[in-house]
Amino acid sequence: MNEEDESSVEDASSSMVKSEESNAVEKEKSLNATVEVSDRKDKLAKKLQKKIAQKEKAPADELTSVLKSGRIAEKKKKKKKLAIQGAAALFGVFVVFQLYDFLFSTQQAPVTYGICRVYMELQVKFPSELKFVGLENFGANVRVWYTRTDPFGGQHLENIRCYFARSAERGSYIEKIEIDRREEPRDKVERFNKVLPVVSANLPSLNWPSSDTGKSVQSIIVDSATVRKSIF
Repeated sequence: MNEEDESSVEDASSSMVKSEESNAVEKEKSLNATVEVSDRKDKLAKKLQKKIAQKEKAPADELTSVLKSGRIAEKKKKKKKLAIQGAAALFGVFVVFQLYDFLFSTQQAPVTYGICRVYMELQVKFPSELKFVGLENFGANVRVWYTRTDPFGGQHLENIRCYFARSAERGSYIEKIEIDRREEPRDKVERFNKVLPVVSANLPSLNWPSSDTGKSVQSIIVDSATVRKSIF
């Protein structure tokens, strides 16, 4: 083979290589173009879906605004207003009731007053003749003021004082009792202590005692020593 033939073969092979490279470039361009078209289609599809979603949401928003400003919203507002007014009325009634109870209800005395009163009523033949007019509560002991009518029709203001104690063995009991500062016999008090559970379960009215005139116990207490007249 001479030089001219070799040269023609080289030219032919070079031409074939260039042709293949050119085809590869064209294919790559075509593939890129296809990818771009596909991306554009996806973007357009997304935009279209977004617009459709916005159009679907718009009527719902319009319907909501109509409901809020329409009759349904007005009915809801009225119901809410009525509920608030009802709650306020109930609260007002509760406050008035509590105030009335505080101002006009009878104050309740402690249980110790009831026990001391029962003891005093057991000491007279006619308990109905006793009128309890005052109470001084000192916690562990109470002093009860009462008026007593004697056989001659005279009125006497006296008091009974009961001292209470508590122990693990006996529980609550009366330690001592004084009637007009005179201490009651110990055995008499102990006999009363034996029936104390029965007395505690059947107490009289525990309304706070007061005089008919409404005066405080301090204003009706009279020192009998200053008005007592010596007979002998």
